[in-house]
Amino acid sequence: EPSRCSQGDEAKKRKLEAPIIREGSLVASDAMDLKHLLDQHSEQMRRMQSQIDGLAATNCALQARLDDQAEKQAEQVDELREKCEVLEARCGSLERSIQV
Repeated sequence: EPSRCSQGDEAKKRKLEAPIIREGSLVASDAMDLKHLLDQHSEQMRRMQSQIDGLAATNCALQARLDDQAEKQAEQVDELREKCEVLEARCGSLERSIQV
């Protein structure tokens, strides 16, 4: 915890750095600076949330495309397995007929 002496030094430093127009303006200026900073922070947070929302929507769309592709590929694999089974059966039949 800062000592009272260092707190006083910090207050003097702020008074020297901040423009003093009339009595009490330093407090008002600090409050206005703080409000401005909070407003900026709030706006930045809104922009970031908007970006996050956009990225989340893009992610959902890409995930849907990936799911569709995976489903189509699974169907193709099933079709190829069936064709392969048919070909293996024909090959087996040909081998048996050749051996006879």
